[in-house]
Amino acid sequence: MGSFVTLSVLVCQFLFFVCLLSLKGIHGGWLNAHATFYGANQSPATLGGACGYDNTFHAGFGVNTAAVSGALFRGGEACGACYQLMCNYRADPKWCLRRAVISVTATNFCPPNNNGGWCDPPRQHFDMSMPAFFRIARQGNEGIVPVLYRR
Repeated sequence: MGSFVTLSVLVCQFLFFVCLLSLKGIHGGWLNAHATFYGANQSPATLGGACGYDNTFHAGFGVNTAAVSGALFRGGEACGACYQLMCNYRADPKWCLRRAVISVTATNFCPPNNNGGWCDPPRQHFDMSMPAFFRIARQGNEGIVPVLYRR
């Protein structure tokens, strides 16, 4: 009887810990954020932005790039950083592609508009190139999707 009670207490503690991790937005090392996309078919020569890359395609990043919010950009520290992203299918099964994962490189800063925008602090946000965005989200969604990410 004593070992059953001990086991029950351990199981309850474990479940409590898992619930706490979920509340913090942690899913097996993945963190919550949101993503949008920019430019219909912008030339890579115009995508360098705040990180100073003249042409992201020639710099070796291809089209899998993103402008990141200030919480991720950190004054330029994120320039060139790679992130794995997946659309959070559990949160938005209508627009997310199930099990689709993409790696993007932070090549630009998504500026805040100080009016509750997606790039405003403390939000973690990826404004992705259109080709990268549609590798994780369904076409027809020209809006915003919840994502999970890790560096």
